[in-house]
Amino acid sequence: MKPEEGNDVTDAAHGNTNIGVDCGASLVKVAIRDPAGTEYRVWPSSQLEQVVEALAGLSPRAVALTGGGSPSLAALLSGEIQLVGEFDAWAAGARAMLAEVEDEPGGPLLIVSVGTGTSAILAQDGKVERIGGTALGGGTLLGLGALLADADCFEQVTALAAKGDRHRVDLLISEIYEQVSGNFTAASFGKPDLRKGARPSPEDLCHAVVWLVGENVALIAAAHAAGRGVKRIAFGGSTLRENPALREVIDWMSRIVGREPVFLEPAEYVGAVGCLELLAS
Repeated sequence: MKPEEGNDVTDAAHGNTNIGVDCGASLVKVAIRDPAGTEYRVWPSSQLEQVVEALAGLSPRAVALTGGGSPSLAALLSGEIQLVGEFDAWAAGARAMLAEVEDEPGGPLLIVSVGTGTSAILAQDGKVERIGGTALGGGTLLGLGALLADADCFEQVTALAAKGDRHRVDLLISEIYEQVSGNFTAASFGKPDLRKGARPSPEDLCHAVVWLVGENVALIAAAHAAGRGVKRIAFGGSTLRENPALREVIDWMSRIVGREPVFLEPAEYVGAVGCLELLAS
């Protein structure tokens, strides 16, 4: 996953700027808010020194950090730094993003963070808790994309997947039981031809990887939601960024099992926006 173009953030209003940072395993997502609005920037997590330099140039009024890498980043920053619990940040960010597009975004909500791995967070009755997750996520897409299709970055995996057809890789239930129709998977990467040495295209392999991740993320999230009596599931996270194939399968599978999916935008900045919201509270 590459940073967005134009990471020069030194033009923001000095002294009147709040910054929220979600420092994850793969990316550092930054939300910068001043009287003119909110802008977003992202760096690889390996470039903490560049992040520190950019943030210092803003002379921010307040900075809040969340994510697994936040203690390491906080140690490099000067001034007063507020550390925010990751799940509290995600809940606050999700509510704020929903409020931008809905009149009344209240009620119980399952928030699913699809990052390097995936977490399911329940926000209900003023409480926030992580209730589950899966090791499947963006790390899976990158790892399997590299091994199976020689893809060297996240953007390449998603671009290949958008052109592929997983039906040449996955075995469907309808191929086993003629009376069953639909797009349901019997076995991911289970096509009998694969065991006979067939070599699908990189596009088809990447599409199958995306479907594997998306189908299971959606099913796991839906099971948690159903178990808690929650109808709506809000999906966010950097793995959804410019990834239409993943969004398609998550949306389709969530609705098939009776949930109401919504995609938070911009997907990768939910935690960073949540930090801003908690700074303001």
